[in-house]
Amino acid sequence: MTHRERILAAIRGEVPDRLPWVPRLEFWHRAHLRRGTLRAHLRSLTLTEISDRLGVGCYASIPDFTDTTNDAVVDRGLGLFHLPVLPYRMTLQDVDRRVIRRSRETVIENFLAKEPKS
Repeated sequence: MTHRERILAAIRGEVPDRLPWVPRLEFWHRAHLRRGTLRAHLRSLTLTEISDRLGVGCYASIPDFTDTTNDAVVDRGLGLFHLPVLPYRMTLQDVDRRVIRRSRETVIENFLAKEPKS
């Protein structure tokens, strides 16, 4: 079974071939990358590749917001994130927008681009 199959089986109340284990390695990985203390044989690997080498699932439910740009989270007030790790892309249609950045403040003004047809 794959890690995904194990997790889904457990959710359905079935008995997987072994205990699904998906440790939160992203905290460990990010800390070592930033400090420059990641072991040499792991430096060229992604977090997914490290998880594969360890034989554990890779936790990927919550994106790493610490490495995002302002544009990636400009719509967070609407619950929308434009992050490269997400498997989908969102666009706003029929909306004109103005993004104003002042120091640490970002103001987003959205306007309907055209009157809706009745």
